Amino acid sequence: TTYLKNGFQFRFRNYATLSGNLDHWHIDYVYLNRVRNINDTAFEDISFVYNNTSLINDYTAIPWRHYSAANMKTVYTTSIRNNHTATKNGSFVYSIYDENNVQVNTTYSGGNINIDPYDPNGYLSYTPFTNPPLNYTIPSLSDSSKYTIECVVNSTPDFYRENDTIRYVQEFSNYYAYDDGTAESAIGLSTLYAQLAQKYTTTTPDTLRCIDIYFNPILTNAELYTFRLKGWAMSGSVPGVAVYTTDTLLSPAYCQLIPYQFIRYYLHEPLYLNAGTFFIGFIQNTNQFLNVGLDKNINTSDKVYYNIAGCWALSPYPGSVMMRPVFGPAADFTSIEDKDLVEQDLIVYPNPASDKLNVVIQNTTK
Repeated sequence: TTYLKNGFQFRFRNYATLSGNLDHWHIDYVYLNRVRNINDTAFEDISFVYNNTSLINDYTAIPWRHYSAANMKTVYTTSIRNNHTATKNGSFVYSIYDENNVQVNTTYSGGNINIDPYDPNGYLSYTPFTNPPLNYTIPSLSDSSKYTIECVVNSTPDFYRENDTIRYVQEFSNYYAYDDGTAESAIGLSTLYAQLAQKYTTTTPDTLRCIDIYFNPILTNAELYTFRLKGWAMSGSVPGVAVYTTDTLLSPAYCQLIPYQFIRYYLHEPLYLNAGTFFIGFIQNTNQFLNVGLDKNINTSDKVYYNIAGCWALSPYPGSVMMRPVFGPAADFTSIEDKDLVEQDLIVYPNPASDKLNVVIQNTTK
């Protein structure tokens, strides 16, 4: 009765370091109700555990001009758990929609099964629910586009419906990405002239125009330091001959308007790349960490290399480095056709913009 009254409030407070986004935690449930006691801890709830995954193999995004049906996954992946203490019957379906919200596949159904409690059985391992066949292939594309897959797990009764539906938006734009767009950590090198590279493979010849990088604002202000963009051909399985190096020094930048906003760095000279494997990255002019975002939900560390003593080595840290190569014809990048603007190291963000556009000119001496 002390708390069951109008105006009752409470808060969760997180004591964290002041050096950046290093101390995060999440609350799954806040459940207030009458006629409860300290032993009332069982929730009749079937839920997804993680976000949806990409519809395509190897990447979370690829340029639409590079897409082919061979990129599509044939099997999808979900993670489901029963949070109750008793077995519950549940169903699973998914649907795929185009960017006009028109359903393009026949709704897949995994039927109904009895799902055992997570404790002590763990996540559900029933293939029609957790590894269903992907029953749709996106047709050939003539422009950038988006597709959304919506997965629904259902049981009755269910304590919390909001975690029964998850969606993933598959984007076909002008860039490759391994990451999901959010950084759980950062990766950095503490050696002068150290190099960081990430491997990409394409089956389509195209022109590399930009490299998008997300710098995670933690520990130190990396805007004080400089680096040069680089591109490498492959030698064996590691970066080989440098095929591109910026002729001016660049600095990390942060966007304070949009979380996890990538900064786009234009190549001074567009780089034509044949189909095959290449590397993008940078060489730093400091012994301080530049703190590039690291997505720890998707592990592609087997494609991340660093060089601090003249030889290349694989990254020992699980995750995907948030560096993305951007491709396309000159007409897609009208801002780089003005040579005077390019020579001033112009950074424009966010991209795309809705109501505000930031313009940063890093080198004002020219």
